[in-house]
Amino acid sequence: MQTEKKMTGRERILATLMGEKTDRVPLWLMDSFARIPPANPPGNPLPETSSQGVHSEKYLGCLTPHRPFKHGFSDPIDLSDPIDLADSIDLADPIDPWTERWMIDDDNFNAVRKAYWERCELFYEYKKLSPYGYCNRMLAIPDRYITKIEETYTGKRKINRYRIETPKGNLYSSVAWDYNVATPWQIEYPLKDAEDARKILSIHTRDQRKPQEMNLFDFWELERHIGDRGIMMILINTPMVTVSSAFPFEEYLMMTITEPELIKEMIAAAYEQIEQALRHCLEAGMGPVYRIMGSEQATPPMGSPETYAASVHAYEKKMITLIHSYGRFAAVHCHGNIREVLPRMAEAGTDLLDPVEAPPSGDISFTEAAITAGGNMTLAGNIQYEDLASRTPEQINTMVKELFADGKKDHKIVSCTGYPITGITEQMRDNYLALIDAVHEHGRIDG
Repeated sequence: MQTEKKMTGRERILATLMGEKTDRVPLWLMDSFARIPPANPPGNPLPETSSQGVHSEKYLGCLTPHRPFKHGFSDPIDLSDPIDLADSIDLADPIDPWTERWMIDDDNFNAVRKAYWERCELFYEYKKLSPYGYCNRMLAIPDRYITKIEETYTGKRKINRYRIETPKGNLYSSVAWDYNVATPWQIEYPLKDAEDARKILSIHTRDQRKPQEMNLFDFWELERHIGDRGIMMILINTPMVTVSSAFPFEEYLMMTITEPELIKEMIAAAYEQIEQALRHCLEAGMGPVYRIMGSEQATPPMGSPETYAASVHAYEKKMITLIHSYGRFAAVHCHGNIREVLPRMAEAGTDLLDPVEAPPSGDISFTEAAITAGGNMTLAGNIQYEDLASRTPEQINTMVKELFADGKKDHKIVSCTGYPITGITEQMRDNYLALIDAVHEHGRIDG
């Protein structure tokens, strides 16, 4: 009797998104676990004593310290040569020695990453556009208006200060990164009030027909390396979050009441810039999944369903229609309470929603969400990151089993609600490995 061929990770994910039969429910461990281990690890940059350095340089496409902008290679790459291939990957997916050294040194993290690469399908999250790349969270303004003017080191904290040059005057922003912690901390927001808002809008007024210059060569290197193990997922901001994140959030919420027309104008301006970038990627053949980020800042309790409809749905529907017109999938990332906005997500044509969070973190169960979404949307969730930190392997196994209590395994992806930003404990390592085992046990689809 002939044995049925096992599906590749890429086949399994795409079949799940299309509602077709698979051999197992996919597992998505999020972000850092799909990062490619470096062939040539960077050195340890931690200064022995506190130090300070100041310099000015043009911002080149990414506000994050990792995945720096690259202009290309001086010589052609021979992908059949292991050394050339390793060098190309280290350029395309560099480990930042300041914030990501733990990805090299932490044995617990690397034990999980090894198991994930060997036993599961990869969702590689491409961040050159979002959250802090070309479609940055400053109204997605072209990067030619942003200059890094200062880099300061104090102990285990690095602070970068940026100048945003607008026709109506300069704005300033400061972002901090702690050593071995892979997340930014906004310590100075570029926009503080309505006057600042009008300054940054003046860039769009003058520049609205000029496309952003983007270099996305690394996408193709990463896609070759991921191969059939999984898919590329391009992250792109929803226009609203590029406005809300440019302010202290409480100031943004106040301005939605005191300056509603100005906020609407800002979101519309950001959409024009984001739509250009999205179309550029689609025309270049990038895909297969585009993941729209940030709508949770307009869902209850931060915003009403009506606020969500006007500031998020109206724009995401156009983005999703454009994505579908190129034969690609549209995913939406939205934490928290989605019950009241889920019908609009379905109406917009969302193909994949993550992470569906049951109470108390969210307000809807997997089963309820599937019914509300209408059967064509793939749902991803709901293993809480805090459970991986605090529960036992046996409890994790039970949680996965309960995800399939309704007897349905189509249009489902088991995923975590977060991912490590620094090294993990032995307990988390064991729970991650138990999660992988549980998905293979309970997520298997026979026949």
